Amino acid sequence: MRFLTKRTYFWLILSGIVIYIVNVFTTDPDVTTGGGNIGFLFVAVAIVFFFFFLKNLLRDLRHLKLKLGTWRIISVCSLILTLLFSYLKYQFVLDSIKELGGTTQNEDSRIYHFTW
Repeated sequence: MRFLTKRTYFWLILSGIVIYIVNVFTTDPDVTTGGGNIGFLFVAVAIVFFFFFLKNLLRDLRHLKLKLGTWRIISVCSLILTLLFSYLKYQFVLDSIKELGGTTQNEDSRIYHFTW
């Protein structure tokens, strides 16, 4: 018996490709362009593809027969990974602010004139 269906793999691969495209077309923080960040065009598509992947993954997980202890281990590991990745994202944001020279309130930063 296979754990994941072909449809789940399909959405996983499409999500990965679109996330890679977002990464490729996103401009670096040290580059100032007049055209904006083209990577934002693909973010909505990535979110939709990832939603369909999660929907199929949850459907596949419902058919999985595991003991209660195994589900608890999976839940605890998921929580630990979520906390770890949240901390890493927080550090990434702090590093990005440092690379940009400060926040939008700092007059010396590259993003001072942007209200967001």
